[in-house]
Amino acid sequence: MNQEFYRTLKNWDLQIPAALCTVIYSIGSTPRKDFPMMIVAQDYTLGTVGGGALEHQVIRTAGEVMQTGNPKLQSVEMNGGAVTGTQSICGGSVVVLIEKLTPELHQLWSDILITRQQKKDRILISVVSKSEPSTVSHFTELPDAAAEALKDKYRTALAKRKSFTHRTDIHYTLLRVISSPARLHIFGAGHVGQAVAELAHFLDFEVLVYDDRSDLVTAERFPQAIALTTDPLVSFQDEGQFLKGDAILVSTRDHSLDMKVMRRLLPLDVAYLGLMASVRKWRMIAEELLEEGFPPKKIEGVHAPVGLDICSETVPEIALSILSEIVNFLKSGERSELSLSSQIANLIVSNSQ
Repeated sequence: MNQEFYRTLKNWDLQIPAALCTVIYSIGSTPRKDFPMMIVAQDYTLGTVGGGALEHQVIRTAGEVMQTGNPKLQSVEMNGGAVTGTQSICGGSVVVLIEKLTPELHQLWSDILITRQQKKDRILISVVSKSEPSTVSHFTELPDAAAEALKDKYRTALAKRKSFTHRTDIHYTLLRVISSPARLHIFGAGHVGQAVAELAHFLDFEVLVYDDRSDLVTAERFPQAIALTTDPLVSFQDEGQFLKGDAILVSTRDHSLDMKVMRRLLPLDVAYLGLMASVRKWRMIAEELLEEGFPPKKIEGVHAPVGLDICSETVPEIALSILSEIVNFLKSGERSELSLSSQIANLIVSNSQ
């Protein structure tokens, strides 16, 4: 949804009055913790700040802001006392900044969308006054030097690529990490690869597909992909095409090809590398890779068998299992207890020593 949201925001016709609604602070149990945004116009909304009674109140206030042009901070308590009532009963509270979509605000987000395509994280710093809701925002790149200028708690949050709000008596300071779109490289254009590509696109991944079977790697089968490659699977020369935050799924047509592809991919510095394999198949491939001198740490880092244990059987269920694991790992940095690989990740290496 993020990419659709950003594109809509960038291409918005300012002749149509609209309000941009942003959760800038939350505490306790709330629908979302990622500081979501929503565009509100007459008879139109895109995005969500959490749904339910919270969103209903925000949309109503957005109508007032569009008329007056004056931004507002809306505090919403979600401590309703009865499940049959109309108030939210989540238990937390949020503060939402509601501001008219002005040419200046439109230009800011247009610039951010352009920078997202450059594959670099950016940080958007917004300082919001409590007494007279007004916002001063600017964005910058997110190198270590920039983070060093911030307080320790900011640096900790940003190191994990997590957005963060600091509240004082007079203002809120919201630091949002604006990341480039996550990318998923799929080696293998069979049924599973196709299903994974379709779901990954829905989850806002940029999808790149590799397979030497040109009859399978087509725009008709992969309309979501930003790149289709029909070269031999082990022939890529530019290792720079794989970025540090990327995810890779290997799901080729046979084990020998899987082995060849894994030889090429293991040295890469990427966020996630998964292989479609049974326990026995991965054990055999891993042992061979270890004998060839690949570092044990690299072997342990492979997600194989790939996916979460959700008792998946059909192709769509397998795709759901794989993407669930990828999303979880990219966001948490940790292998889930439900990962099919969690029980054997260290077993192969320890048994070979």
